[in-house]
Amino acid sequence: MLPHRDIKSLTLNSDPIQVLKISCPNRMLMRFVIGKAILVSWAALFGWAPMLVAQQPDLSDETQQQLEFFESKIRPVLVAHCYECHSADSAELQGGLRVDSRATIRTGGDSGPAVVPGKPGDSLLLEALRYESYEMPPAGQLADHIIADFETWIRSGAVDPRDSDTVAPAAEVDMEQGRAFWSFQPIASPTVPDVKNESWPLNEIDRFVLSRLEENQLAPVNDANQISWLRRVYFDLIGLPPKPQQIDEFLNDLRPDARSRLIDQLLDSPQFGERWARHWLDVARYSDSSGGGRVLIFHDAWRYRDYVINAFNADKPFDQFVREQVAGDLLPYHDYLQRREQLTATGFLMLGPHNYELQDKELLRMEVVDEQIDVMGRAFLGLTLGCARCHDHKFDPVPTEDYYALAGIFRSTDSLVHANVSRFVETELPLPPREQQALQEYRATTSQLQQKIDNGKKQIDELLKRLSETGSVPSSNLGGLVLDDQQAQLTGTWNHSDNVKPHVDSGYQYASGKDAMARFMFATKQADDYEIRLSYTPHPNRSVKVRVNIKSGDQVIERHINQKLVPGSNGLFQTLGTVSAQAESTIQVDVHGGNAGTTIIDAVQLIPRSLADESKFSGLDDPTLAKLQEALTNQQSMEQQKKLLDEQAPANPDSVMSVREHGEPGDYFVCIRGDAHRLGDPVARHALSVIPLNRDLGIPPQSSGRRELAEWLVDPDNPLTARVYVNRVWAKVFGYGLVRTPDNFGLMGQLPSHPKLLDYLAKHFIQNGWSTKWLIRELATSRVYGLSTVDDPGSLAADPENRLLWRAHRRRLDVEAMRDAILSVSGQLHTEVGGPSIERNLNREFGFEYRSLRRTVYLPVFRNTLNDMLEVFDFPNPNVVSGRRSESTLPAQALFLMNSPFVLDQSRVAAQRILDTELDSDQQRLKLAFRRALGRPPSPAELDMMLQFLREHATENDVQRLNAWTDICHTLFGSLDFRYLD
Repeated sequence: MLPHRDIKSLTLNSDPIQVLKISCPNRMLMRFVIGKAILVSWAALFGWAPMLVAQQPDLSDETQQQLEFFESKIRPVLVAHCYECHSADSAELQGGLRVDSRATIRTGGDSGPAVVPGKPGDSLLLEALRYESYEMPPAGQLADHIIADFETWIRSGAVDPRDSDTVAPAAEVDMEQGRAFWSFQPIASPTVPDVKNESWPLNEIDRFVLSRLEENQLAPVNDANQISWLRRVYFDLIGLPPKPQQIDEFLNDLRPDARSRLIDQLLDSPQFGERWARHWLDVARYSDSSGGGRVLIFHDAWRYRDYVINAFNADKPFDQFVREQVAGDLLPYHDYLQRREQLTATGFLMLGPHNYELQDKELLRMEVVDEQIDVMGRAFLGLTLGCARCHDHKFDPVPTEDYYALAGIFRSTDSLVHANVSRFVETELPLPPREQQALQEYRATTSQLQQKIDNGKKQIDELLKRLSETGSVPSSNLGGLVLDDQQAQLTGTWNHSDNVKPHVDSGYQYASGKDAMARFMFATKQADDYEIRLSYTPHPNRSVKVRVNIKSGDQVIERHINQKLVPGSNGLFQTLGTVSAQAESTIQVDVHGGNAGTTIIDAVQLIPRSLADESKFSGLDDPTLAKLQEALTNQQSMEQQKKLLDEQAPANPDSVMSVREHGEPGDYFVCIRGDAHRLGDPVARHALSVIPLNRDLGIPPQSSGRRELAEWLVDPDNPLTARVYVNRVWAKVFGYGLVRTPDNFGLMGQLPSHPKLLDYLAKHFIQNGWSTKWLIRELATSRVYGLSTVDDPGSLAADPENRLLWRAHRRRLDVEAMRDAILSVSGQLHTEVGGPSIERNLNREFGFEYRSLRRTVYLPVFRNTLNDMLEVFDFPNPNVVSGRRSESTLPAQALFLMNSPFVLDQSRVAAQRILDTELDSDQQRLKLAFRRALGRPPSPAELDMMLQFLREHATENDVQRLNAWTDICHTLFGSLDFRYLD
């Protein structure tokens, strides 16, 4: 294996054009290489780069992740749905199959092996779960995402820690022995060690590192050059490359504290929070969608993201940061702004991937609780607490009782609003005091008015019920000419009803919308004046402006009827007017739908003047009619008042995903084998027994206990929280943590490479107010941080993984820094801070178009459809806590850089930006392009190659010239020097 420093010589001394002519004849790929240019990602395409630069995950990391997957995703399902019929405890073993141990599930039963590691297609268990042959469990098929988990488990080797053929109970957890493990020991206050080379350290961190090196007869390599250090610190602290002007300012600053001044400047930059928030969002499994079954969009998740950005920029003490995320809704506050922050912070507990359409709501509730316990344990304590759901933790001193003690806390917290498809809890954010008071007054007034409206409706219903005793009025009992609703010519959508009485004959028609119209046509037998009446049933839901057009010969009458009120003639009919008609002529009455409310047609009556006194229907009960008319009039008045109030209403406050206290908090029970429907003994709410700090927490009866749990997490005597966070920060500054399993400080995690240094930093981190910026400043001003990445053969042989930190780790830019750097070089990076990333009306993640040119932290993160560039370049799985990203080097990455429309477009924009500068020569332009993209000038060889390329390809016209410069920028974006930090 060649050391990574030889990559450049490989690319310079090889002929990528000849290689690509054979394998990639596409002209775009040919242009991408430009002669014998330094890099392009062709090395990765043909398998060199993975060997040279990829950091392969430790086997223990992979095994640990697979074990955790089994414990959190597989074992609980087997216990809940399979053990009753297929375990050593089964009353009658079905099909000869046991699934309660690794050996028995692989051996299988009467039909053969249930699980064949690495071969989902040959595994009968998966076939049965899919209902393709057997149907297991028989009570109903499991959700698709659960079946997908089993397929993932089997394909990855079906790692299974159940090495016993029986399910005999495990021995009781030995707490004293557990507390002897290094991470559960109190944080020590180690003495800063003496070193032989006193001239080398710049701070105490250097002394701890150099002491370990000297113990092992190793020495650190030389310091990195100024440009490498500058590029490193810019990307580490703000995630953006230094601009040429910033490079010059730094190189010309000859003051001895120039580096520390620059570090302070970057820490104070608003871009610092955008960079470091993304690290925490990995841990918080941040996403803008739910994943799971029916995907829900988290329209307000961005508020939590912005909270984290602001917290890092403000250097919010980490202990307060923890308190707010676990129990922000329960903390005291000084003003509405602090209250908004604290409510938003609890989104940490809400962002998990959940199947909200799960119909077993008790199981759904426990799934959410389990996920909250798991994320809390991994994020703050570096422990896999979810493994204790079904049984005592197999590796760490966490008994099942501790798990369900924590479950009692989170079950006493509301995160869900249950329905057929449940939803997450949303909380209104408080407004400025004056606006909040106006909103409260408006709501109080409208609430009282709405109560009166509701009471009025009840009174009207009673009066209508009394009138309904009249029943229907036969048209034969009415004088004059009568046409019932059944005789009308209808257009639009009408529906029949007889709910509200009295009415004429069998009922009436109702319609909503202006497109509905009913036409009544009367043929007169004699010349006369005719009074025209319309019958309808009044009700508060009627239209207040029903238009009626009457036509008789040349006479046209238009009336508007308020059908909320009682008809005025006799309680049944409303007089519309009088028209004259000749014998054997036609009178046309058109009733049009109103623009709001329901329009009613019951009957239209024509009474000739000569018969006006002979109407057979005298009217309804006068006292009841009077009361109904008064009630309807009052109701209309109140509804109008409410309408005016609503029109002047204050804007609705913003909402945020935030937990709240459950109405009936309390302790919970152990769920036998993790089954939410099999409750065992009750467990009082408490924290982890292995860390005996106020084990009972002192939870008040009417409280969930989250505030007390938060205080326990950040207690200075808690040995885990500060250690875990310091290690996370170290990992982001140096590339790897002092503990290389940042999410697991338990037995299955790796031991710290510098335990005394970790404790020294954790202790001083607490003493310095839990300040993240203090910690980063200490790390970045150390000499260890400024080391070169060049290998020393002797050190490489003695410490090939560089655990003792004798050199800096060469690191690839993460995908956010890479995308942001491309946009920065092209001049297209939009710098708006904060705010939503998705439209309010977005209801699905599929088909979303990523057009934003803002920093990558502001791109939406969808659990099922990640942005292409994020997916290709190792963006972490947003379903789980991710304190350490993988760093792969794959052909797909090289192909993405070659073919991505985004990269191609930005290469062209960057090229045009270069051409638009007022520089005298291509040589000067090349130097500027290199400094923008790589932070350094081109070497003489690189400059000669580029100039030769331009002489050959950029001489005919402006279009050709732009194409050639686009190729150069494209090459720089794909180069190793752009993608990696030395």
